[in-house]
Amino acid sequence: MFQHNDPQYEGHDLLEIRDYFQQIIVFELDQNSIVYEATASQLFGYLFSLNSENLFLQYTPEVLSIFTKVFISKSDSIYYHNLAKSLISVHWKDSFLEVYRCIESVFHTIEYIEIYNQSRLEVSLKEFSKMIETSIGHKPSEEQSLITIFKNVNTLPIELIQKIKPASYLQAKDATWFYSIRNSIVHSRPAVDEVSFDTPTWNILLLASLHIVEQCHEMYGLQEFVSA
Repeated sequence: MFQHNDPQYEGHDLLEIRDYFQQIIVFELDQNSIVYEATASQLFGYLFSLNSENLFLQYTPEVLSIFTKVFISKSDSIYYHNLAKSLISVHWKDSFLEVYRCIESVFHTIEYIEIYNQSRLEVSLKEFSKMIETSIGHKPSEEQSLITIFKNVNTLPIELIQKIKPASYLQAKDATWFYSIRNSIVHSRPAVDEVSFDTPTWNILLLASLHIVEQCHEMYGLQEFVSA
């Protein structure tokens, strides 16, 4: 402890003290790497999606594959930090909810795009949506936005959802049942029963949800940054 006061002390040998420090690995990304321009959340999610032994939930290879695909996509609108939180969740409901938030982030585009284009304001759609919500308190209809999304995505996620939709919802719109899952997780009321699925069903639901994230951000994501 007092070696530094000894004029003969020249310091410890590195080998003597290295075990007292946290080991780290430093690496450099090649400029041709698919993750060279990725954010920290994208890189984090990409690495974990390829190393599922470090994850708590038992995702199927199909779910992990689309996680990987979305993490290396170059979208300016996807909330990659939410996807990363979804991937490392310890509860299925939390994993689904984080993916749902990535779908939810385009609801304002769907709700306001027509009136925004007619307004010809020199602000982005995202700023325009914020003005409406803060000024008059209007928020997009989540269920109606989901119905619009479900009409415009391809048949793959819809068929997956129909595969697991319960008999009690067979007469309801697929988007309505999807929205009810979100509500059952978010709202804690006696009249709302929280959903409980087995692992295969959660995987199918997440697979469908991730396909929806990928497609809806391709359709609507970029529009929020462009001025009319």
